[in-house]
Amino acid sequence: MDDNITNLLVSLKTAYIMHKLFAKVRPGGNNEVILKKLEAAGYICGFERNGSYFLVTLQPGFPITSLKRVSTRGNRKYFSYSRLLRSNTIWGLISTKKGLLTINEALNNGIGGEVLFWVLSF
Repeated sequence: MDDNITNLLVSLKTAYIMHKLFAKVRPGGNNEVILKKLEAAGYICGFERNGSYFLVTLQPGFPITSLKRVSTRGNRKYFSYSRLLRSNTIWGLISTKKGLLTINEALNNGIGGEVLFWVLSF
């Protein structure tokens, strides 16, 4: 059983470390939604479906310092609205009853949920 989100994050992190301009990501689960959110936040330039994978165009200049998977299959991490923090350096994705939202979107809606991962950028 694969964890699609972890595979996505590892592919992106490896490509950034290797100073690549593109990363190949397997489709599955919510990967397309996650890539759209990362693109809207400016962490990637874009992506396109290319056969059996997504070809992700990375942002030059290494805007991501760290990608950290928070919630895993065996260890779910839920945060209430009051435990979420606004930050300019931490961006995260949360699974809520309204779908996948960024931390700021969840705070604006006044809801919490399962924190999938953090992106640190300094």
